[in-house]
Amino acid sequence: DLPAFHNELKSHPLTGVYLSTTGCRVCKSIKPEIVNLFTAESEFRFLTVDCEVSSAISGQYLVFSVPTLILFFEGREFTRFSRFIRIADVESAMSHMRSLHESDDKSIST
Repeated sequence: DLPAFHNELKSHPLTGVYLSTTGCRVCKSIKPEIVNLFTAESEFRFLTVDCEVSSAISGQYLVFSVPTLILFFEGREFTRFSRFIRIADVESAMSHMRSLHESDDKSIST
């Protein structure tokens, strides 16, 4: 449900959302790599959305092809990867987001 989804995004400053469908073979083949990536990054929250079940979420975020991975920074879309997702590109974006988050934390504490 859309309000619960928005609450998740607001409560976790670094979030990855993987959007797919049950019939998508590419989605099924890349998902384990994406899950492993987020499992290794404890500061990131990882959510999955089935676009066939949660059409309101996929509609609001204009997801027209799957798989799509959207990275959110402090509740706002930071970047997205669709269809052919390169893990190295995702890692780079996550590293950049982590750096931004760490610099935000430092500026707040000083």
